[in-house]
Amino acid sequence: MFSNAGIMRSSQGNQMILDFDVKASDRIFAINARGMTGCVKHAAIAMVKGGVKGSIVCTGSLLATTGREHFIDYVMSKHAVIGFGSVCQQRAGRAWDSRVDECEEFFARNSILKGCGVLKAGDVANAVLFLASQDSQFVTGQNIAVDVGTKLV
Repeated sequence: MFSNAGIMRSSQGNQMILDFDVKASDRIFAINARGMTGCVKHAAIAMVKGGVKGSIVCTGSLLATTGREHFIDYVMSKHAVIGFGSVCQQRAGRAWDSRVDECEEFFARNSILKGCGVLKAGDVANAVLFLASQDSQFVTGQNIAVDVGTKLV
């Protein structure tokens, strides 16, 4: 199962710590954190009931591990995906022999990354397909970055 829900901005636009509006961030958390939780929960229930051993992949974000001052609510909501995935994997591996991973993506076009190219949807899809396939049967509980080397810059 691939949980690929997410939005980047609250109704208030970008949020920084000094003007952070908790209420405005509720929509981002409802979709990015709680929406993903609901997807994983119901997929896991169906997998357990059906005796299906498989893979659950959640969409994360590079910003969850690197941060970005103007997107504090988005960063927090995507960081929740990392924590939730870690907890789920502990149970999934023991209880129903399945895997839970995260595909962390970043779309960038700037002078620093000139020559590296820009991610396309297919690049992320290929990483997700790998995580969902039997080729990754020994890869579990991972946060795979598809980021054209952004973390290295």
